[in-house]
Amino acid sequence: MVANSHTNGFLKDKAFNAGLDVAVGISPLLSKSASLRHGVLQIGKFVSSRLSPGNPLITSIPPGILTDRSLFGDSFIKTFDRVLARRLSEATLRSIAHNLIHGALVQGGEQSAIARFTNEFGTRPPSTLTISPGKACNLECTGCYASAGPTAEKLDWSTFDRIITESKTLWGVKFLVISGGEPLVYRSEGKGLLDAAEKHPDVLFMFYTNGTLIDEKIAQRMAALGNVTPAISVEGWRDRTDERRGSGVFDQILAAMEQLRKAGVLFGISLTATRHNAEEILSEEFIDYIFEQQGAFYGWIFQYMPIGRSYTLDLMPTPEQRLWMWKRSWEIVKKHKIFL
Repeated sequence: MVANSHTNGFLKDKAFNAGLDVAVGISPLLSKSASLRHGVLQIGKFVSSRLSPGNPLITSIPPGILTDRSLFGDSFIKTFDRVLARRLSEATLRSIAHNLIHGALVQGGEQSAIARFTNEFGTRPPSTLTISPGKACNLECTGCYASAGPTAEKLDWSTFDRIITESKTLWGVKFLVISGGEPLVYRSEGKGLLDAAEKHPDVLFMFYTNGTLIDEKIAQRMAALGNVTPAISVEGWRDRTDERRGSGVFDQILAAMEQLRKAGVLFGISLTATRHNAEEILSEEFIDYIFEQQGAFYGWIFQYMPIGRSYTLDLMPTPEQRLWMWKRSWEIVKKHKIFL
């Protein structure tokens, strides 16, 4: 019975992967038909619900959390609809399909590695990992923690590569987060972040970036690799962004987004909420501009915390602003079905 169960699970996974490949193959057609996309996504939602590992604690989860999960599920479906509508590169679509949807979201990681870890330690391994390979950055943003120590501090390439490899083989990780400094500045033994992505095509790398180093060549390489997605840091409109990040940075960000759209790269935004921009970054006008006009697919909001040598307490959001942001962010998720 156990062998039959494993065999059935294997066949279901193979069939699901084949279905994802079909969806990628007909993506040009899907981009032109909202009704066809809707049908494909609903089928995928149904099948994935049958493949996802069961949660024995589901009955003990508070109703509010279940509601939040449902809202995020709807935002995922809508985000994938946008992905299919906007014609990303084929390599990007395949990585989203196999590394993110099937690997990270449906299975929760590579199952054999997860099983080994669970058997040995009695608990599931972490599903992802954040790595900061280096602290060097080409900007000097006010209050940034990257200036907390010598900017020359970094992981050597062999260590960086070993961490990625072990996160896959020991934990089954399919999705990694890369922080910094500026990840695109990192170099060791002649290699950088995109070389790591090229060596590990079975992982989707999301990296936080100021966006100023993304030119046509870099965007084209990301599109060819398919398994990298930049989350570009922005502080709000031009005045707010340039005030904290430097004159002209906002326009450089827009130029980077244009190159990413042209190349067909999945990208999002990273917002640092401060006392001065909290209302601005969650305004209807800004959300529409970033997600609809500029084409971002997802967003992260981090409340400014005073860390490092150049911290300032003046940037911390007030308690009232934190409560408002929590309520406002869920309003946006419900109304716009955006992953935020």
